[in-house]
This record gives sequence, C-alpha cells and structure tokens, in this order.
Amino acid sequence: MYALRVLDSSQNAKLSKLHVGEGELIDLQYLNLSNTNICELPIGIKSCTHLRTLLLDGTENLKAIPVGMLSSLLSLRVFSWVPTRYAGFNYGSSVPGVTVLLLEELESLKHLQEISVIILTIDSLNKLKSSLKLQSCIRRLVMGLPEAIFSQDLQDLSIINCSIKDLTCIVYIPRLRFLFAKDCPSLEEIIASDLRFEPSEENLSMFLHLRQAYFFKLPNLKNICHKAMAFPSLERIYVHGCPSLRKLPLSLEKEEWWNQLEWDDEATKHVFSSKLIITTPQTGISIPQPSYTYEATIRPRYELICIEVENLMYYVCIFLMQTYF
Repeated sequence: MYALRVLDSSQNAKLSKLHVGEGELIDLQYLNLSNTNICELPIGIKSCTHLRTLLLDGTENLKAIPVGMLSSLLSLRVFSWVPTRYAGFNYGSSVPGVTVLLLEELESLKHLQEISVIILTIDSLNKLKSSLKLQSCIRRLVMGLPEAIFSQDLQDLSIINCSIKDLTCIVYIPRLRFLFAKDCPSLEEIIASDLRFEPSEENLSMFLHLRQAYFFKLPNLKNICHKAMAFPSLERIYVHGCPSLRKLPLSLEKEEWWNQLEWDDEATKHVFSSKLIITTPQTGISIPQPSYTYEATIRPRYELICIEVENLMYYVCIFLMQTYF
C-alpha cells in the first residue's frame, strides 16, 4: 500500500470506515470517497503530503474534517465536498457547511486550484468573499444564505431554502454552467426586471456556458428575466412547483401550463421546446434531480489517468472489500 497513488472507493455504500495508518499512503495522489457512508477521515490522511485530489462529494455521514488535516496536505490541488443529490437534502442534518477554519486551511495551501463547498453561515461566506485566492478557486458552490456571491470562475451554483428575491448576481458569473434553485418562497425573478442593459458583445456572452437549470418549488417565481437572451449551450431546463411562472425569455410540457406561457415570438418557442422537462404526479415520471460528483464533471481531463490505473484501481477495491467488510 505504501506505493499506492490512486485510491478510488467512490459509489461504495458499504464503506463506512477507512483504515489508514500513519505514513501508510505516503505516495497517494488521488483519493475519491464520493457517495460512500464514510463517517470520519482517518488521521493517517494527514501524512499524505503528495495528495493532489480529495473528493468527498455525497458523504452525508461525514460531519467534520479533523482540524489541521487539510493544511497538512501540502500538494492538494482539488478539494470537493458537496451533495450529489438534492432530494430530501436538509442543511446541517445531512451535509454540513464548511467552517471558517476549514476555509483558512484551504487558503493556506500553495498549490490549491479548485474547490467545491457548501456555505451555510455568514462568517464562512464573509471569509470566502474576502479571499481572492478562494474566490479564484471556487468551482461549485451550494448556498443557504440570502447573499450574493460574485466569482468569475464559479461554474455550478445551488441556492436552497433562501429568503432571496432574485439571483441577478449570476449575470456576473460568465462561466456558469449549472444553476439549481429550490425551496425559495421569496424568489420572484432570476434576473431582476430593473436591471437594464443594451445589446453588446459582453451581454451576448452572458450564459454562454449554461447547460442546465433546475427550478423546484418556487411558488412566487414569475419571470426568468425581462427580455429574451441567447443560451447557446443550454441542454435542459427542469421546472417543478413554479405555478406563477408565466413568461420565459427562452422556451423551455404540462399542456395547460405550457399553453398559458407568453412568448416574444414563435421562433423562440420552437427552438427551446425540446429543452423543458415537466413532471406531474399523473405522468408517473419521477422528478429529475441533479446528481453528480466532481469526478463526473471533469471526466475527460482524467480519462487517460483512469485508463492507465484501471487494473490498479480494481485490485484496490478488491483489497478493501476483503479487508474491511
């Protein structure tokens, strides 16, 4: 085990504890525990000074990371600890938010490049907003606070159970590819109608990378934005429990609701009509929920690595099953 460089135990629901002694995984560079039932990280992880990637997405039983562990990972480049499913997700009871201390440890890492975290407290949010380094590294952010966050490098934004009237801040996130909003009863608009802008090269690049949008249980959502905009990369829009939504700047099927929508022109309706998924109890179709890990979002980048270590990873999994279960 001392020469092991890749350990991928993701998707293993039987894994609740990982035994790593001091110095046993000294050469480990990649550790993926996403979607496992791990409840604590072994203190031996602190000696993994060559570790570059630590993925903890969907580890709902993991309530805390030992103090000083992250700051000991001197080579860490990628850290991800966010939910992989949102159905039944409750702040604090399923996946905790990151603390100020944990953010400070991440900030101290010289080689850090990408982080994905949950922000639940004002103190943690203020720490994130005050650190240029953390803002430049943030890629996926899950928030439960009615505060705006501006990061040029943010790619995925989830807003859940927030008292917020609009999400106008997303116009300042040029690389945004995934938007998720759920259980926000005060949310009336995605982009505020009083935001005025004229057509320009900069505005045309808004939402250039947006691929998917999820709008769940937003009873007062009336509008996405006040004028039609281009969404060249859009793949799907999911709408559920938004009875007040009547006009869309794009086009996103429940027949009654669909027929009541107002369109600026027929061309817009036609172009985007395949991109909306509507579900009702009568259809028998389950509501699609976003569910993905960090690894899935950057799979092409690691494809070659995965091929090279495929046999090694296979034996690692067998070893874990034989030893710990």
